[in-house]
Amino acid sequence: MIAKRVERAGARDSSFENLAWYILDKSNNGKKVAHSWTRNCLGTDNDMATKEIVATQAMNQRTKNDKTYHLVISFQEGECPSLDDLKAIEEHVCEKIGYQDHQRLVAVHNDTDNLHFHVAINKVHPETYRAIEPYYDKFKLDEACRECEIRFGLKVDQRIDHKKRREGFSRANAKAEDMERHSGLKSFHNWVKEHAIPVIDRELAGSAPSWEKLHEGLAEIDLVIRKRGAGFVISHRSKKLFVKASFIKREYSKAKLEKVLGPFREAESQKRSRVSYEKGPLHRHKDTSQLYQLYLSEKDKKKSDLKEEMLQIRKGGGELFQEIVDKYALKRRQVKLDPIIRKQRKRNMYRKIQEQKEKEIKELKDLLASRRQLAFTHHKTLSWQQWLIHQAECGNTQALEVLKTGKVKKKEGPDVVSGREKSGSLFEGAGISKRVRSDGSVVYSRGRQEVIDHGQKISVKGDDQGSVELAMQLARAKFGTELQFAGSEKFKSLAQNLAARKEAQQKDLDRKNYRGPEL
Repeated sequence: MIAKRVERAGARDSSFENLAWYILDKSNNGKKVAHSWTRNCLGTDNDMATKEIVATQAMNQRTKNDKTYHLVISFQEGECPSLDDLKAIEEHVCEKIGYQDHQRLVAVHNDTDNLHFHVAINKVHPETYRAIEPYYDKFKLDEACRECEIRFGLKVDQRIDHKKRREGFSRANAKAEDMERHSGLKSFHNWVKEHAIPVIDRELAGSAPSWEKLHEGLAEIDLVIRKRGAGFVISHRSKKLFVKASFIKREYSKAKLEKVLGPFREAESQKRSRVSYEKGPLHRHKDTSQLYQLYLSEKDKKKSDLKEEMLQIRKGGGELFQEIVDKYALKRRQVKLDPIIRKQRKRNMYRKIQEQKEKEIKELKDLLASRRQLAFTHHKTLSWQQWLIHQAECGNTQALEVLKTGKVKKKEGPDVVSGREKSGSLFEGAGISKRVRSDGSVVYSRGRQEVIDHGQKISVKGDDQGSVELAMQLARAKFGTELQFAGSEKFKSLAQNLAARKEAQQKDLDRKNYRGPEL
């Protein structure tokens, strides 16, 4: 079990409504939401709870920080706690970080191999209206996970080494790994580790190390080391990309580098670089470059189409707004020029006209906001990894092969059917749905039965006859009749019996269809 806080870009202007829209999967009518509930809100309806939380946040105008805490709690593959256990886990984790009395919206997602749920927490207390920021929440979350694993009998995950609390570079490493795992693109942090460490170590180990030599070495890979705050950063020479030097290696802290090289001196080298960082795919396949260019062109087109649609929405909204202003200006003028109506009556009519005008303007703003949300959903740009998965699910075998060469690798199950692959295309069968995973493996499901195609092996999630029959159906389509079985004795016995029965049925069918030699 892992609990993780999701840092949000542009947190100061972030919206609880947008986060609620995402975790409730409103754009897809909640297809990936298995369960949802609220905490410490007056009602149980998600939409009403969202409005209540937004109203509570509006009561605090002092804080300049984000008023929402986004928490994700996930379980290991195959784990599926009951709804009561999920609620108890959510309550315990939130209590551990000091949010037991705060308003929360929770949504359980079942669209991935790992069951997980999102918790959108209002950091503004509903009674005191103070914005509470938890202290050392990373370690409290880790401790809460360990307690839940023991209490609910969950599989034990790797925990934080509390002796290394001060090693902040581990957090930067984790962010870089997360970025690469979700996007499928090389992070600047890991690119610097790969290319800069050999250069810096070589210069520091030289007979006469100096800042000039270090700057020259880094210039060859289009990097430069600069002072920033109380330490050093390694940054790109032309792009706005940098990473803290001590995050790359502890020996690159300001104190340790100046101890070897003396007081810091700015770079003067204009040496041309032989290699430079470019955000590109991690996948190593001959078709990667071609598919990546196609992905970039589609991404640019979606951005262009979104920009055009937003301009149309803004233009149409401006015209409708002006119509409302003109309509009520005319009504006010008609009241004003009417000689029969008395002054007191006119003042009341002016007030009603203004109220009607404000009501129509609010309705127009809500309409435009929904149109913008639909435009964002319709023109949503996928990450490179997501785009490959989508292409593979649509039958693009090139995208499927590229996914298999990525950094993400998922474990195979204990019960497997293997053979020599004859067909690399996705299997199609009546009543069988498929889902491509980030490592290029494909999950085939029929009802509650699931098997996973890893390429040369097919793993079975369950030892019941239906699951094994589904695996055998897929295996015959991929490998033919030459099959090998590995796993539990029950699985191997069942699979071999099914294979023998299928072979006997095929022989009977061939015998019935045989008409003898032509005379």
